Amino acid sequence: MQKKISIFEIKKYLNKKGFIVKKKKKIETQKSGLDNLSRTFLSSLIIISIFFIAPSIAVAPNFVAEIFENTPLKLPIGVLTAETITTSFI
Repeated sequence: MQKKISIFEIKKYLNKKGFIVKKKKKIETQKSGLDNLSRTFLSSLIIISIFFIAPSIAVAPNFVAEIFENTPLKLPIGVLTAETITTSFI
């Protein structure tokens, strides 16, 4: 049968080896639910506004981006055409 080791003996052994043993502090929860409610309301408002504005940007992107006309420096003189056009039906 194995000998049971108490926590005090473990602390004593670890202190001998140079380790420091402290109690773990409890994490305090938020005391007010109003803070959580305000954060939830603000994040919901932001998400709803993004999804409200997104379709209008998709339909008319001109509000967001400018369109630049790319005019050529030299206008084309003529159009190249083939000498003969052959068609075949099978």
